[in-house]
Amino acid sequence: GLWTLKEEKGEGFGEEEKQTTKTPLLTVTATLILAEFGDKTQLATLAYAVNYQAPFITLLGVLAGMLLADALGIFTGAYISRKVSRNTIKKVSAAIFIVIGLIGLLTSLNGMR
Repeated sequence: GLWTLKEEKGEGFGEEEKQTTKTPLLTVTATLILAEFGDKTQLATLAYAVNYQAPFITLLGVLAGMLLADALGIFTGAYISRKVSRNTIKKVSAAIFIVIGLIGLLTSLNGMR
């Protein structure tokens, strides 16, 4: 949460970013693969594919679900960024990260008793 509040030089919506040779699709795909590798959802998908012996249908269902969830997040984020200032978005997201971190910390400390 505190890292979210840190201001980076050249950071911002609509500011010129340095050009890279990577395409946005490649970057998003690589990030998604790394972030989801070994995720519970991925393991559940594997179990469904094996249990029902329908890997292609399972793949289509997973892709459709992720596409819908990601599209919802992208369009919601784009809408909110037009209505709310960048500074407010940073503060709210930092607060959410901090609260979730504190809840996780308190939950784990209660489990140790």
